[in-house]
Amino acid sequence: MYLKISEACNRRCRFCIIPQLLGSLVSRPIDEIMGEAENLVGAGVQELLVVSHDTSAYGVDIKHRLMRVVVTTNYPHIQRGSSGI
Repeated sequence: MYLKISEACNRRCRFCIIPQLLGSLVSRPIDEIMGEAENLVGAGVQELLVVSHDTSAYGVDIKHRLMRVVVTTNYPHIQRGSSGI
């Protein structure tokens, strides 16, 4: 199951149209993300894939880093991927 953490992107890559179509990065509030994750796990979802146009930029617009939350939570099945979050 996919868990979207933000929308759009602040990077202005020459080959990419996402910033022009969607605007600047907008991160979802962490309590909203964690609430959705808890609801999905409660519904029996066993794997959540954290997705975004640029997952490594999550929180730069709200001064929050997702990895800090992941490390400090007590979710035994959370595994950090290679995206750099």
